[in-house]
Amino acid sequence: MIGDYAGGMVQFSLVLALALVCQSAVGADVYRWKNAEGNLTFSDTPRDGAEKIEIGDVMTVPAHRATQILSSMKEKPKAVKYNSVAISSPANDHTYRNNEALTVPVSVSVSPPLQIRFGHNLQLLVNGQSSGEPGRSLNFSLDEVERGEHRLQAVVLGPDGTAIERSPVSKFFVHKPSIANRAP
Repeated sequence: MIGDYAGGMVQFSLVLALALVCQSAVGADVYRWKNAEGNLTFSDTPRDGAEKIEIGDVMTVPAHRATQILSSMKEKPKAVKYNSVAISSPANDHTYRNNEALTVPVSVSVSPPLQIRFGHNLQLLVNGQSSGEPGRSLNFSLDEVERGEHRLQAVVLGPDGTAIERSPVSKFFVHKPSIANRAP
């Protein structure tokens, strides 16, 4: 029962506050007094023992125009320019020696990170040729690399497959024993 009374008082207070705000907006006077039960009572009609409440101006805040909000929502985020794209491993001019079935791990660094949400992919070029399909990975594995000099380049591709950014060309070498130089 007390809970119902408290809840009712809260609702009554909210309604009363709303009424006061609405009345002040039209310029009506508001009076308050304590009734026979000792409860605070508000009215727009004066009575004996009632105190007139001075209500200040209602604060208003200008609203944003809907066209401003809609135009800002229409602006889609754009991809930012890449600061750098580089082959981080193997190091430029690195030499691999004496491996029959050599696997060369290749790592690429991209700054800022590859912008996948804009459809960007990474393509690795080995000796000017694509090494697999473009994708999101920054790590590649080159299997059974022949001996000699090899050139690597990473290319960031846009959603339409056009090159957005390229790394500098990096080279590495593979040295393998030659069958022609075998000891007898």
